[in-house]
Amino acid sequence: MNNQMKSRVATLDDAHELAHLNTVFNGVQLEPKQLSSRLANPHCVETPIVAEVGNLIVGFASLCLVPRVFYDTPHAD
Repeated sequence: MNNQMKSRVATLDDAHELAHLNTVFNGVQLEPKQLSSRLANPHCVETPIVAEVGNLIVGFASLCLVPRVFYDTPHAD
């Protein structure tokens, strides 16, 4: 068994697990269908990242990179 943690960009296939983890970690309940819709939105400025051990998603984060009008560099959250 591989116990090494890996990170990757979330996909639509992760919506069910991400919805569950979002409820557990953030207390925000979203249906997997809602989350899938948000993940599929090409105009979203967030990039969801998942952490996996084996084939199990054990955590997540979100990178928000926004281009700015008055600066040469984007803003990241």
